[in-house]
Amino acid sequence: MNRHLLRVLLALYPRAWRDRYGAELGGLTEDLISAGEITLLAAVVNLTGGAALEWGRVLADSRFVVGEVAVAGLAAGIVFAALHPPLLTSTALVALQEPASVQQPASNNTTAGGTDAFTVTQEVVMGSYPVLLDALPHVRPAMSFDGLRHNVQVGSPSSDIISVNAKGKNAADAEATANAVAKSYISYVSSSRSPVGRVEAQMLESATIATGRPLPASLLITGGFGALCGAIVGAAVALAFGWADRRFRISR
Repeated sequence: MNRHLLRVLLALYPRAWRDRYGAELGGLTEDLISAGEITLLAAVVNLTGGAALEWGRVLADSRFVVGEVAVAGLAAGIVFAALHPPLLTSTALVALQEPASVQQPASNNTTAGGTDAFTVTQEVVMGSYPVLLDALPHVRPAMSFDGLRHNVQVGSPSSDIISVNAKGKNAADAEATANAVAKSYISYVSSSRSPVGRVEAQMLESATIATGRPLPASLLITGGFGALCGAIVGAAVALAFGWADRRFRISR
């Protein structure tokens, strides 16, 4: 066997094991190959597998391997939660007054799903390109148009009220974005630019609070999940290599 290749394969073993048995194993491997009892490929496979087994024994013999991996999982979970904080949601409400020119009997003024047609139209207008574009300079933090559309959701809690929910990394950002979209909508439908006619709309309730999972709770939950996964992986590694080591001893 090539000396350089042999040194590389022996370097895969734990240092303590290599210092004690490396020379003997190297000599035995060369003798077996020279005698034709094993092939070069078989020798490489055996040495690589033996290195993996010895490292597994090192892990399995450590009383703290499960705890160490669990701590690593906890740290990874906390770092992930800190880099990806949960988004908070804030809501602004706008009250509508349907123009008399479009008022119809209730039976003729609903969609197939039973929703008020006028309100549905206003929801579409609030989420439209010109409304969001006008709100863009006032949202927090500064974002692209696609980002704003992704962070905003329009709904209607009742037939004469529409809502805009905005997401943000903190309460101030979520509130500012929700209010910016609501004000942009009110300005748009109150002007002659509105393609559906002028609509009397006013801010019923500004976005002043934000809801969602607080960051400390997210750190605790994600970190705990990481610790649990780490403990499971550590236990699995210790058990697997311990089992492999027993099989190896029996086979010998």
